[in-house]
Amino acid sequence: MTESAAAPALSLPRTPSAAGFRGWVRQHPLLAFMVLAFGIPWAIMAPMVLGSWGLISFKASEPVLLFMGYGPTIAAIAVTAAVDGGAGVRRLLGRLLIWRVAPQWYAAALLLVGVVVMAAIGVYMLMAGSPPLPALSFGLLVDFVVLLLLAGLINGEEIGWRGFALPRLEARYSALVACLILGAIEGFFHLPIFFTNGPSEAGGQSGMPFHGFLLFSIALAVLFGWLYNNTRGSLLLAYLFHASVNTWSNILPLDKDGPLFWLPTLGICVAAVIVVVVFGAKRLSRKPASEMPFAANSG
Repeated sequence: MTESAAAPALSLPRTPSAAGFRGWVRQHPLLAFMVLAFGIPWAIMAPMVLGSWGLISFKASEPVLLFMGYGPTIAAIAVTAAVDGGAGVRRLLGRLLIWRVAPQWYAAALLLVGVVVMAAIGVYMLMAGSPPLPALSFGLLVDFVVLLLLAGLINGEEIGWRGFALPRLEARYSALVACLILGAIEGFFHLPIFFTNGPSEAGGQSGMPFHGFLLFSIALAVLFGWLYNNTRGSLLLAYLFHASVNTWSNILPLDKDGPLFWLPTLGICVAAVIVVVVFGAKRLSRKPASEMPFAANSG
């Protein structure tokens, strides 16, 4: 074949690939999610930090704080819509309706952190003799339920972390590695709060040692993954677990640092290690891989 005969073949039209920002999102959905999940809250937290030091005049209103807290969810819905359309968004949000799971998983979601933290406080009481644990009463139960509902309503992270990010990470890595990665990401997500001068409206982490909070986040992410993988990817259980973590931290006598910070953190780490040993690092579950809530698209 001569060069002139071959030339037309070189000019045949090619099927164009997705172009522009939406095309980049479709090719890199996990990275796009992380950019938005961090970008939305940090755009609000950064001026809050500067305002706490008197460098600028800024005070976030309650609606702005709520919008900030839902940053990971907004990111997950936006990226899912770009990648999989409305059907993908419905599948994502449909995981909030997975409620038919064995009762022990509800017990774990609501009580596990409380039991672990109370055990850690008990160890401290044996060493130091104080502080006393709150007395079991009807009033304590009411406080727990009310705070749990409030914590669930104002927390908007789980659709992003567990609903969007975790299945995609688990499609690439073992469940343990995916949870360790996601736990570190969640820890750094809260990083601006640690630069706040005084208490922060963005969260209760100000005053904690960041390395301790990061360790806590990573260990807690393993427990989140364990619950998620054993409940068919139920975001309802993930929401309950996240709300219970925040609720127990408000009810029980904990510190920002010192023994009543480090002992509960160590307790959560021990619980995570037990889960890995008992259920295995590959899936954090004894269920077959076919029953795991891994995303079909691991991009």
